[in-house]
Amino acid sequence: GQVFFLDNVNIEDVPECAQPTNITINNITDTEVDLGWEVNGTETEWEISVQPSGTPAPVGNTDPAYLYNTSTNPYTITGLEPSTMYDIYIRAICDGSNAEWTTPEVVTTKCSFDNLCQYTFILTSDWSISASLEITQNNQVTQSLPFNGEDAEEFTVFLCSGVEFSVFFDTLGSAQSQYENYQFE
Repeated sequence: GQVFFLDNVNIEDVPECAQPTNITINNITDTEVDLGWEVNGTETEWEISVQPSGTPAPVGNTDPAYLYNTSTNPYTITGLEPSTMYDIYIRAICDGSNAEWTTPEVVTTKCSFDNLCQYTFILTSDWSISASLEITQNNQVTQSLPFNGEDAEEFTVFLCSGVEFSVFFDTLGSAQSQYENYQFE
């Protein structure tokens, strides 16, 4: 015969007004972000709170300055500041009640073209080894520069003016001599 085992069953009440799930963020520009989500009920309206990253999460109603109301999914958030990190929360609006706010989705808008500085990175070494130089700005890797060693390679990188950036060198190997002659200009 056949045997059927069922283990770890969790029975929960489904809230009348469920939170959106599977939030997606696409088409990030300097002033806009496309936001999409999965609907978990019959709701057709949502509130979106777009607030500077690190500000307290909304409880109940959000600050009106951060609020977007929509009846479309996906939705394009407009009017954002270039090169700025935001926390985005969504909640469903149902007949007579609202869902809880979702956990934050963090997004950083891109630089405006008016605010870009051009940098040239020149990488040289006398070792032939796989490596990369990772350029990070606003806690996001903006460019990864592949480097195979020996021949000098030149890379042009555009970064936001006035915004701190960091450089991380990533390579394979453990011989001290292979690192001594890497040069970055």
